[in-house]
Amino acid sequence: RHLRVILGRDLWAETSLVGRPLPDPGQWCSDLAQFNAEGRPVLVYFTSTAGERSRQLLLKLAAKSRVLAASNVAVIVFETANVNPRQFEEFVEANSLPFPIHVVEGDFEAKKIPWCVKRTPWLILADTRHIVRAEGLEIDKLEEAIAQLR
Repeated sequence: RHLRVILGRDLWAETSLVGRPLPDPGQWCSDLAQFNAEGRPVLVYFTSTAGERSRQLLLKLAAKSRVLAASNVAVIVFETANVNPRQFEEFVEANSLPFPIHVVEGDFEAKKIPWCVKRTPWLILADTRHIVRAEGLEIDKLEEAIAQLR
């Protein structure tokens, strides 16, 4: 019968997707409503190209595109910041990114809770049944995490 209130903590930040099904990516962008990666691992990357670190990690991810393709991994990249469309397109074209970047529609802060996104950049890796096996993954450990899916 006692109520305990803990101030200064984000309770949702304590949850994890690991071991749970990957949420529907169509909630982020209407162009993903028909996303189908049946039987393929899925890598979801939340980025904010407004930040230098996020841009650098996005380029590292792009450099791993052959490894991802060889492992048959479906890649979904979400831009979480409100970006200048012209500058965003210039960045994508200048860097010849090998995958589309989907700009989040609506309020990212409200939508990120079911995905357990704690910050950007944020990587989530799901297996072939789309059960999350890793989150908050470092790009440098990506190949190792993919190998563990087998």
